[in-house]
Amino acid sequence: LFLTDFDIGSIYFLMVSVIPIFFVGLAEDLGYLMSPFKRFMASITSGALVVWYFGVWVHHVGIPILDYLLAFGLFGVIFTIFAASGVVNAFNLIDGLNGLASFTGISTAIALSYVAFEVNQIEVLRFLFIFSACILGFMLLNFPAGIIFLGDAGAYTIGHLLVWSAIILVSNSSEVSPFAILL
Repeated sequence: LFLTDFDIGSIYFLMVSVIPIFFVGLAEDLGYLMSPFKRFMASITSGALVVWYFGVWVHHVGIPILDYLLAFGLFGVIFTIFAASGVVNAFNLIDGLNGLASFTGISTAIALSYVAFEVNQIEVLRFLFIFSACILGFMLLNFPAGIIFLGDAGAYTIGHLLVWSAIILVSNSSEVSPFAILL
């Protein structure tokens, strides 16, 4: 199954899917010790919710052996969730540098929205523009004094929403190369 209509209900569910990783990040921000395993499992749970609802995962990457393995649904789903969890955790890693996670989130959302525009995925484009505006609002209030705390919850949320928007974009448009999204 491919997502053919990224409507407002789909956007709501994408926002709902972030709840497991958001609350693990929030618990860490509030001082509760969340092990790397718990964080990883929360990002896997959030990713699994997206795969379940949207029915999207990476089907090809342009590497023959890997494409052969991705043709098997279970392997493709596991690969996609694992890769997406890596991106989610990468956003948390760069969160410690002032403004880097938010700037990276804005630039990634704008780049993905350009790709969405080129392949006529208007709803994905709208979501990414609104999302980049939200991050920009945070960034403007946060720079340079650091008034607002993005924290693990915010970094995980940004990473999750961006990586799954990209996967939905690739899954909906055969003309979009997964390597273009990787860049």
